[in-house]
Amino acid sequence: MNKFIKTNKKKVLIVVSCLTVVALVTSVSFYYINQSQAAAKAEQIAALRQSEETNLNITFVKSIPDLEYGSSFDSERLVLSTNGVKVSADPKEIDTSTLGEKVILFTVQSRYFSDITKTFEVKLNVVDTTPPEISGAKDITIKQDGDLDLWEGIAAIDNYDGDVTENIVTEGEYNTSKVGVYNITYKVTDSSGNETAAAITLTVEKKNSPTPSPSPNKTGDTGTGTGSTGTSDSGTNSGTDSGSTGTGSSSQACPGGYRPDLPCDYIMQADYYLFIFPTLAACDAYGDDWSHAPEEAISYTCQEMHHNDTTYAGWGFQYNYH
Repeated sequence: MNKFIKTNKKKVLIVVSCLTVVALVTSVSFYYINQSQAAAKAEQIAALRQSEETNLNITFVKSIPDLEYGSSFDSERLVLSTNGVKVSADPKEIDTSTLGEKVILFTVQSRYFSDITKTFEVKLNVVDTTPPEISGAKDITIKQDGDLDLWEGIAAIDNYDGDVTENIVTEGEYNTSKVGVYNITYKVTDSSGNETAAAITLTVEKKNSPTPSPSPNKTGDTGTGTGSTGTSDSGTNSGTDSGSTGTGSSSQACPGGYRPDLPCDYIMQADYYLFIFPTLAACDAYGDDWSHAPEEAISYTCQEMHHNDTTYAGWGFQYNYH
């Protein structure tokens, strides 16, 4: 009996020992397996981090636009796509109150690792393409040889430079002494090279001719005294002329006239002179204004006129044709 018990105890000890060994072996095996899996996982994570650090990217729009001075623009509109998450821009709103190059920094975060980020730099320009505005340009009409002020009421304002009136120039030829219509253009350029123009017409009209003094005979003036009957080279002439009664000899020739053989009052009454002016200056002023002269006229003459009684009558005006 005791021998049987001893034998069984030995068997039990052997079994327990075997089980212990198996357990130890199994534990060791699981440990090494877990260690191997952990190492493989760590390698995978390291490879993924490296890939994220290398390939993390932002795709921007193909054409980076120039921004107009004074406009508003959200920087994130430049982002087309990304393989990361949480893209941020600095600055988000572009300062367009000054011209020139602007730099924007875009930062993107990895979708797998929050501590992995990548920054991209984008440059764009703020420009001014708006031309100045000219105000006050309007058509002008003046009389021949009249005063001309092309700058009255003219001004130019630019969105960036402000008042650029002093930069305005005019183009176009004109002659205020010659009747006609002339084209004049105002032009102005701002500091960015933007140009604007405004066109007007200058009309030079014929100036008013001086009002001639009518012949005394034409106004029906009445002379003093009693006329007499005289004889001239052209025959007998009554001392009483149409519209005027003169004194002195009716046969007196007109000093300096076109018809020295005829009395002065008769010549003035018969329109031998085109006009009679009160002074030589008035006569010459009319003659010097050649705009109203007939095309076939080549010169003019101012002749001093007297009545039959030798009293002063004015200056006779006549065009010369040959």
